[in-house]
Amino acid sequence: MSAHKFTKKELKQDSFVSSTEKVLEFGQRNATMIGVALLVAVVALVGGSYLKNTRAAAAREASAQLYQGQVLLAQGEYSAAMGPLQDCVDDHGGSEFGRYARVALVQAMLALGDTEGALARIQQYVGELPATDPAAADLKLMNAYALADAGRPGEAADAIAATITADLSDAILYDRTVQQADWLIDAGRAGDAINVLEGLDRRARAGEITVATSDLENRLAVAKALKP
Repeated sequence: MSAHKFTKKELKQDSFVSSTEKVLEFGQRNATMIGVALLVAVVALVGGSYLKNTRAAAAREASAQLYQGQVLLAQGEYSAAMGPLQDCVDDHGGSEFGRYARVALVQAMLALGDTEGALARIQQYVGELPATDPAAADLKLMNAYALADAGRPGEAADAIAATITADLSDAILYDRTVQQADWLIDAGRAGDAINVLEGLDRRARAGEITVATSDLENRLAVAKALKP
């Protein structure tokens, strides 16, 4: 009997059957492993949806806490504002809402006259936030004013000097620089105040910034008069 010659169609069918049998055999041998893999995939899908919903719920809660605290702060209810703001920091401290709740909480403490407590919180919070975070910049500026309120004008001048950066508008740069000079004068450092104001004057005359030159001239005259 001559050997049967398979046609291309038969070879294709035979290959398909052989492959199918191998898949079925693999499935029978590894049924448990496949079942676990499918279960893991299902859990991942369900877990991803759960995490998404949980994050959305957390954001809503944080937003509500911050909003409640800010409303109370605006109404002058400083003690009452601290509750929701502290909750926002404790529960959602790593979120954007939690970062700005820190700023509002310090504002409430300062409004209540707790300057030393506010200064301690500022140091803590600045350490918890990225240096480039806008909330950290707000806290650093508040630190300068809190130091001035605490009767430490020299430290306040140094603190506000650290907030004067190249990206500030001319108006803000001017306000912070003259405030620095005022605190230097209060600290008995009129010579340092003159240096700060003359530096500002040079930049204005060079056209680098636009400031009220008459006001600057008056401030310089006062600083020079107070210099020992």
